[in-house]
Amino acid sequence: MEVSLRRCNVLPVIAVVAFICEMVEVTLAQASSDGSLTADRAMSSASGAWSSSTGSEVGFVPATTVAQELAQEWFTENFWENMTQLAVGVDSELRNLSSSDIICNGVPSLQRRSDETLPNFGCPDIFTAIDASCTCLDSGYNDADTWEFRVTQQTVDSEFPTTLTSADVLPIDTIRTMLVPQTLTTL
Repeated sequence: MEVSLRRCNVLPVIAVVAFICEMVEVTLAQASSDGSLTADRAMSSASGAWSSSTGSEVGFVPATTVAQELAQEWFTENFWENMTQLAVGVDSELRNLSSSDIICNGVPSLQRRSDETLPNFGCPDIFTAIDASCTCLDSGYNDADTWEFRVTQQTVDSEFPTTLTSADVLPIDTIRTMLVPQTLTTL
């Protein structure tokens, strides 16, 4: 049996279409089994898998809401490559995020974006997806009326752990505008 050249060109197209249909069916089946997605959202989720990413391939989580997409855009516009910033609070641009997407639940933190270094997975997933690393300053800042920071210039060799305390010296490049609680009297 002889296969025509035209038929050989059509076979890869058929395979791709079959794969897309299978992916849509799997997505719809998953959505209907857990009841978390409507068919429209499932289709949107499936099509999102085809879009290109600009973030880390490790743990890539695409933005799923407008607020998350705007937050990712804000972060990339406000953080220079490999610049570590001491930051506190939620910028007005980020107020529509869910509580699970707020960096370090609003407590002071070190934040950095780097295309060269893998993220430390200390940030919420939407920020990790754009190569952000976050170090939460866990103790010494909750329910305190005085905050004190000990800082030093960041070096290339500075590690980026996921947590530090108020007793640690913080390797930073800059301090962002700090949005602090009204109960804070001394900084």
